[in-house]
Amino acid sequence: MSAVKNEMIQKWETKVNKLSKETGYDFDFLWSIWTEMLQEDDPIHKTDEEKWEYFMGVSHEHDW
Repeated sequence: MSAVKNEMIQKWETKVNKLSKETGYDFDFLWSIWTEMLQEDDPIHKTDEEKWEYFMGVSHEHDW
């Protein structure tokens, strides 16, 4: 279980790191927002990938 969790964390860290470089946002700033989004209750049950698309779009628009 721990290996799967570490793999998921590494996947998202890699994506957030790339997004940080693309947008100029600080990695820690984006990582904090992203992890909060993953932990929030989602009444319409978006997948993590759907949440990522939204997060990426807002980040590219510099709306944080």
